[in-house]
Amino acid sequence: MKKTRKPIKRSRTERVLLTLLVILWLGMAVLYWPVALVFLLLVAVQAPGKRATEKLMDKFRKDGHDQEP
Repeated sequence: MKKTRKPIKRSRTERVLLTLLVILWLGMAVLYWPVALVFLLLVAVQAPGKRATEKLMDKFRKDGHDQEP
């Protein structure tokens, strides 16, 4: 005979709060998807971006901009 799990008993306020939390979380995901997209793009281009930054800094040093007057 297969054992069945007992459903978790939640109070009414707990269910309401959980529902609100899920709605809020989904709302944030919908509102701020461009921020998440930019974050993912930054993570995706992190390695080539680092090399580009280093090249730029080398050029900056060669031009003598890093010395104080």
